[in-house]
Amino acid sequence: MKIRTRLTVFFTLIFLVLFLVIFSFLFESFKMKMFNILDDRINHLVKKIIRDKKLNEITYYEELIKLDLTLPRRKSETENKDDKNEKKGVPFFWFAILDDKLNILNQSEYAKMYPVKIELKDTKKRFFIVKFNNPENDNFFTADRESLTYAIAKSYRMITRQNKTFYIVVLHPFTEENDYLKGLTSIIITIVVAFLVIIFMLGLLYAGYSLSPIKKIIRQLNLISRDELKKRISIKNDKDEIGELSQSINSLLDRIEKAFLMEKQFISDVSHEFKTPISSLRLSIESLINDHELNDIVLDKLGANLEVLYSIDFLVKKLLYLSKLEQGIITIKKEKINLNELILKIINNLQFIAQNKNIKLTGIVDKNCIIDADNELLYIAYIILSKTV
Repeated sequence: MKIRTRLTVFFTLIFLVLFLVIFSFLFESFKMKMFNILDDRINHLVKKIIRDKKLNEITYYEELIKLDLTLPRRKSETENKDDKNEKKGVPFFWFAILDDKLNILNQSEYAKMYPVKIELKDTKKRFFIVKFNNPENDNFFTADRESLTYAIAKSYRMITRQNKTFYIVVLHPFTEENDYLKGLTSIIITIVVAFLVIIFMLGLLYAGYSLSPIKKIIRQLNLISRDELKKRISIKNDKDEIGELSQSINSLLDRIEKAFLMEKQFISDVSHEFKTPISSLRLSIESLINDHELNDIVLDKLGANLEVLYSIDFLVKKLLYLSKLEQGIITIKKEKINLNELILKIINNLQFIAQNKNIKLTGIVDKNCIIDADNELLYIAYIILSKTV
């Protein structure tokens, strides 16, 4: 994976985490605010019931069983709207009184219609959520609802005058609020996905823009070859990291160029220093070999030495050629060359070596074969060809 993609993915993930943290905090804060509002409503209703029914003055469970928990119904639209003396009933009233073993002592009509099983762990919670399965259409639950309807439940622990515990459980409808929270969650998810796409695209563009100087450096480096070591990376701003990188690369190129120049100079110097003494030794050994008074053993040793000198002489010529090639000063000096004379010279130089290896060298060239060529380069080429055969 390229650095551009990695940076984009990294910053996108950071944004996603921050976005989720912020929205989760805001969502939970809003949700708790909603629960607190419902909690206040339930507390207000329970306080009113405790006060009206005098539940804090109860002595026996029998008194709780005999309590009348029916409340006035909501006035219908057909009834007289000007009758201000008629009390308005609450839209939904789920109220139950349980003993210390959570058995129902008394309950409202809605509690009978929508029974809820209360467990001991529920009484220790601040509130808990209840699901009603397939409720009948009701004014408060509202018509045309889904098959599941929610309510928030809360329990209150009270004690009779005989120190017996009983619980008051109240439910408040939570359908609309729950649907609103679900819709809000969907909106948040949609916003997160949309922002992720936008941030990813902007991240790709910004990462590409930020890394463009590095791509420029790469292009400039690709243009620097062995023969163009004098080229350097252009620097626009030497204060940032890209500028420091360019300076480091230029320093490295300076050292490489210096090393190449030293290598070229060394090869050139060594080649010139070895050329003259090797030629002198070769001529001396060749003259000794032509002496007929020497025995075969001495001639063999001289031949072996001559073979080594030929190899060294040829190596020096190649080094000189390499030095000129690296310095770019090789020029082909064309001149009239008798090809027959050149071939005979090569055969003569290699004749003794060939004889020791049981190789017969012959050259069949027209005596008057004159060509335009570089004598030194042609000599090196024929020597190479002769050694590969």
